[in-house]
Amino acid sequence: MPADVEFMIRESRNWFARSPLKKLQYQDLNKAINNGKMPQNLVQLVKTRWLAWARAIEVILQQWVELKQHFTNNCLQFEAAEPSEKCVLARKLRDCFSEQNYLLLLFLYPITAELNRINLKFHSSDAEVAPSGTKITALSIHCVGHFPIWRVKWANFVVGS
Repeated sequence: MPADVEFMIRESRNWFARSPLKKLQYQDLNKAINNGKMPQNLVQLVKTRWLAWARAIEVILQQWVELKQHFTNNCLQFEAAEPSEKCVLARKLRDCFSEQNYLLLLFLYPITAELNRINLKFHSSDAEVAPSGTKITALSIHCVGHFPIWRVKWANFVVGS
């Protein structure tokens, strides 16, 4: 996961977790944009549970426009007052909500969701290892077929095995 995308997902959630006022401002903005609908809570990332990141990515994608607008509004508020550490963080988060990162998350979401689904199958009490292993291989081949840079890494992995 690129560092700036990880930062965006982690710090977007932390932004609201540390301040009830910011959370209320965001809820008001979200309700205004979405006809009174309350936003879903952003998902906390855990470094050791990277397979569970699919849900965090999904929620960010669902609220992309609202989050981008919220951080833009906060930058304007902070710039009108004295610059502070909050202003720097708001600006960094606003800048993270770029088209490039949006496209990257759209690309990563189905991959992380599938990996998470396969991981959950391995953890179920009636897990069938062979079919899950087959799905992992199929997912790997699918990715290698669509992303040329992965072909080299896959070839090195297969040859090195």
